[in-house]
Amino acid sequence: MPVDKVYDLALAKSTTTYERLLQIVKDKNIPYANPRAGDTINLDPDTTVLVLNPSLPFFPMATDANDNSIVIKLPINT
Repeated sequence: MPVDKVYDLALAKSTTTYERLLQIVKDKNIPYANPRAGDTINLDPDTTVLVLNPSLPFFPMATDANDNSIVIKLPINT
């Protein structure tokens, strides 16, 4: 499956799967970004999403890694 860009927290993780993902991104020269709250991502000329999370600093006391997940708001046109 073609991948246009990878969005990631860049929060240190030490798993084989994550390290393999980063190596594939590097080997295939896939653009890579670390969005933060307040950033916008243009999905196409007509669709822009707002990043709601993560903010900096990360939630240091998070007991679940998902507390620092990337959360976006997708506008709905009616």
